Amino acid sequence: MQGDKNGDGKLSAEELPPQFRDQVAVLDTNKDGFLEVAELSMIARGQADARSPQGGRGGAPQSFDGAMKRTNRAFEGLEESAFDAASKAQDLEQVQGVQAGLIAAKGMISSVRMAPQAKAKYGEDVAKYHADMRAGLINAIVASLALEQAIIAGDQAAAKAALKRLDAIEHTSHDSFKEPEEEEGKDAPKGPPSTGAAKP
Repeated sequence: MQGDKNGDGKLSAEELPPQFRDQVAVLDTNKDGFLEVAELSMIARGQADARSPQGGRGGAPQSFDGAMKRTNRAFEGLEESAFDAASKAQDLEQVQGVQAGLIAAKGMISSVRMAPQAKAKYGEDVAKYHADMRAGLINAIVASLALEQAIIAGDQAAAKAALKRLDAIEHTSHDSFKEPEEEEGKDAPKGPPSTGAAKP
């Protein structure tokens, strides 16, 4: 919040460093055009959790695949949830795991090699491939934030809809970005993007 030059407790796009200005729409969960402490804290918690040795099962992910496995484990837990009062604490822990995994994966995109099936679309344009992958992960993060808000509000229908959106992002991304040799057959875990969502 050091960039809050007018002292209103919010950050406008103009108060952000240039590299973050295009992310205001993504991070602005209440859609008021500003970033507030609560919105920034949510992202900071996810980043800190992703880096922490105690963050999630098995510690902080050391690779892109590790981050996505962490995301999938948390997603699987959410798939079993009734999204009721009894599961609320566990649901919030699981959605935090999804977010931490996605944010960690987003930070490691540059290490991901292009999937063979993507060469027909991208050729040798690895930068575009990584940009589309990043966009997909951002879509998944936004859906996970909507899921968290629904869980906090106790809105089962909205929580189930947000979880369904995460699953749809995974299915959209799978064919474009996941290495064929990563397939694990019919028992492969479902969940948010194995690497990101394809652009329409």
